[in-house]
Amino acid sequence: MSIKIQTCNTRYEDEDKKKKKYTAFLIELKTHGGLVWSIERRFSQFNQLNNVLKQRYAELQLFKFPPKRWFSSFTTQTVEQRRRVFEVYLQELLCLQSRPVELNNFLDINAHIWGKVLGQAGVDESGVPIDAAGLAAMGVGGSSSLLPTGSGASASGAVVGSNTAALEFIGRLKQGNVGLDDFELLRVLGKGSFGKVFLVRLIATGGVYALKVLKKSEVVRRRQVEHTKAERRIMGGIDHPFVVALRFAFQTEDKLYMVTDYCKGGELFFHLKKLRTFPEPMVRFFAAELVCALSHLHSLDIVYRDLKPENVLLDEDGHVHITDFGLSKDDVSDPRGATTFCGTPEYLAPEMLINRKSREGYGKAVDWWSLGTLIYEMLTGWPPFYDKNLRKMCEQILKSDLQFSSCNASAEAKDLIRGLLQRDPAQRLGSRAGGVGDIKAHPFFRGTDWDLVEKCAIEPPFRPKVDSETDIANFDVTFTNEPAVLTPPAPSDLSEAAAAGDDFADFGYVNASKLVSMLGSLPGHIVATLMNDDKPWKPSSSSSSAVADPLVSSTSSSAGASAAGAGAAGAGGNASEPFTRETSDSKSFAGFDGGGGGVQGSKDEGEEGAKNIINNGGGGDDDDDDDDNVAIVGGEEPREQHNVQEVAEELTRLSIALGGGGGGGQETAAET
Repeated sequence: MSIKIQTCNTRYEDEDKKKKKYTAFLIELKTHGGLVWSIERRFSQFNQLNNVLKQRYAELQLFKFPPKRWFSSFTTQTVEQRRRVFEVYLQELLCLQSRPVELNNFLDINAHIWGKVLGQAGVDESGVPIDAAGLAAMGVGGSSSLLPTGSGASASGAVVGSNTAALEFIGRLKQGNVGLDDFELLRVLGKGSFGKVFLVRLIATGGVYALKVLKKSEVVRRRQVEHTKAERRIMGGIDHPFVVALRFAFQTEDKLYMVTDYCKGGELFFHLKKLRTFPEPMVRFFAAELVCALSHLHSLDIVYRDLKPENVLLDEDGHVHITDFGLSKDDVSDPRGATTFCGTPEYLAPEMLINRKSREGYGKAVDWWSLGTLIYEMLTGWPPFYDKNLRKMCEQILKSDLQFSSCNASAEAKDLIRGLLQRDPAQRLGSRAGGVGDIKAHPFFRGTDWDLVEKCAIEPPFRPKVDSETDIANFDVTFTNEPAVLTPPAPSDLSEAAAAGDDFADFGYVNASKLVSMLGSLPGHIVATLMNDDKPWKPSSSSSSAVADPLVSSTSSSAGASAAGAGAAGAGGNASEPFTRETSDSKSFAGFDGGGGGVQGSKDEGEEGAKNIINNGGGGDDDDDDDDNVAIVGGEEPREQHNVQEVAEELTRLSIALGGGGGGGQETAAET
């Protein structure tokens, strides 16, 4: 887009009485598509825009914005000086990474795209012209404090606002032009060797999301191309209230981007660390929603492989959302259909450890083991077989009795954990003939209305403290205090990214089923009209202990809780994690295939001591390629951190037999 300020005119707010004189600067704009329009703005409007934006963009604080003058404001020299400065200023704003929505409003960009997107200026679904009043009646009209008023106002300003911005967005969406410029980077939520996670705002709607940014060069260098594509594929094919939703995926020359819902409540680990343990009713609630999430993934033949409190996010209402599918694998219908040695050591199922030597494979049962470990940790504060010594921890996972000495849980809770931590996967709760029905029918969940659970219609017993749409209080200040900027690619990054060729040709994604909610108050029939014609874009297929128990029948009648999602205006307020917590002290790793990565808040020691990492592998074919790439998550005492090589080496050195019997301390010999 080009912009020029050609002329300046002197005007009066009261033309009849010649009172309140001001200078109107005539701004001429032209888009790359040839659309041209002109608007008038006065000094006070420029000043108001600058006051808003300089608070957000540090570089604007260095710009020498013309000061307000009490005298000589209308001299030729002053007016010409302001004209030149304002022209440069607007050109600078257009170059900002992610154009601010305030600038769109100031320049009437969205209002002038209206006619272009609809194909004819201002028509409703029947082709009848719509005036400003009609737009307002439909909920499309909008205004901004930055918009002009008075006799110098542009008539088109009547339709300027977030809704018309949504129309411009749809127009580019249909042309496959959605990209980084559609988002404003707000905060850093996490970082790692592969890239960063940002809190972002979709400029067209104002919705808040999480943006996971991966460096192609690192993905290629670590041989994670197939796994990264699988992560995108898996997330794009899931639609469930307890799974973080992927909204968009796109790429640039050197980076890959995935936009997901932003979960303002942060990671479950963040709250578990503060409270130490959860009351049993809270554990029951979280466990019930996780059972529904895992059951849904398994129905799609997806094995998750990395369930832990770091990968469970809370939305602003307190509902859970599983995130980070970097270690997940699809098309696993066989009980031995997966072979990759990956996950987080504390949560590894015995058969996965055994598989490191036997190569016999494993299946979905590993997720039920991880659920049992997580339930135990929520009740006691620690995983059941945790030890700083990795070798000892592996031995304990394989052979030690399950202890409840420090756990005040009910007999039903202990029995559920024993059933989930059966070492024989065929006898494990959830993997027997009754499937997930055995878990739902367990006495621990007595009185639970599973239909209401699936509908998010049960009031959560715990609601995270969230003060605003962009609240980051539940995320690590180590990252949120960093400047939200993207690192320019080095020449080597570009060459390595180019080596991937067409490997990421199908990476792009649009979640069409979420578009209406994402576009806020834009009328549904307009969205349908705009989206349902033949255009290039195509979506991919797809803390007191006295806590009332929300799941039992006596209280489950409160079915008014909102659906999952922590953000308004389609921000999926779950959103996105998706993301940080303080430090988990445990590491995710991929034994053969490389690490997987969290969209909102996975953590890592990293080479520079960072506590958060985006683990970017996983999800791909189990190719038995002994590429022990480490994807670390966590890093704070008292938990000791171990990488995949350490795990593999300790398993090799183990003198015990790789096998064992059922949970709860019962052992049976097993050949490997």
